Order: sequence, then C-alpha cells, then structure tokens
Amino acid sequence: MIAIARRSLVCATAIVLCTFIVAGCASHPARQPTDQGGNHYAPAESIIVPDGDSTLVAGLRRALAERGWHLIGYSGDMTSGHADYAAMARRAKYRLTLMGTPVGQCHNGDPSFLYRIAIIQNKDGDVPVAISGADCLTPILGEFSTDLDQKQLAPIPRTSTPARTAQ
Repeated sequence: MIAIARRSLVCATAIVLCTFIVAGCASHPARQPTDQGGNHYAPAESIIVPDGDSTLVAGLRRALAERGWHLIGYSGDMTSGHADYAAMARRAKYRLTLMGTPVGQCHNGDPSFLYRIAIIQNKDGDVPVAISGADCLTPILGEFSTDLDQKQLAPIPRTSTPARTAQ
C-alpha cells in the first residue's frame, strides 16, 4: 500500500513539474536571433558575409553596412549540407559569396583582384547580384554598390508598415 502511494506521489509530482515547465515556455515570447554581441536582429535585416580581413571583404562589408544591413560572419565550413542552408535562411535573408584572388597592384596603389561576388537569397537560391571580372579595388566596390542600389537591395526594417493606397 505504501509503495502504491509513493508511486502515485512521484507521478503527481512529475505531472506538476511538467505542467510548470510547459506553462513557463508558453508564457515567454519566441526568441529573436542574436548576434555574437547578444544584440537582437531580424533576419529580413540581415546578410551573412564571409569572414576575412582582406581589403575586398572589408569594402564589401562596408558597402552593405552603409545600406543598413546587419552583418553576420560565416566561414566556408558552414555551407556543407542542406540543413546548413536552411539554418542560414532562418538567420538572414541573404548571404554574400566571394572569391577574390589578389593579382597585383593598380597605378593608384589599390590592390587588384580576380573576383566573383554574388548575393544569394537563402530561402530559394535566387541571385539578385552577381558580378565578376578582374579590376582594381575601387571600381569593384563601385560596381557592387551600384548593383545594390539599382536592384534596390536593402533590408526590410521591422518597424516598417505597408504603404496605404488611396481609394
């Protein structure tokens, strides 16, 4: 009789604890993604960019940041499988891919690169910006910035509301 009562008490305690846990989880809003600094951001305002400290990477990052993008760093090993791309789509709307090989120096002192740059939409693989060639740093960054502006590739702020149409 005591064993049955003890077992019932343990089951009742487990049920109460589970109820508290479920209630606690349900009462908190879903967490937004955070960056390495612990700051919250919206995926629609974010773009995943390659790690690195080359002048080309720095210039591309600067062009994106100047247009309001929240930048999230990544390394090539993050893109090894389908699940990795799905995880990126939950963190950011786009990712920047880059192949940039230094090939010399221009007359103005800028480094020159053989390059291939693309911005890829994480959700469906659409490529709104793709440029490639061989040139000096300044013209590469100019072409990239022009493409961003012409394609109107800008983050969608969380606080924006749809424009009303006159009726």
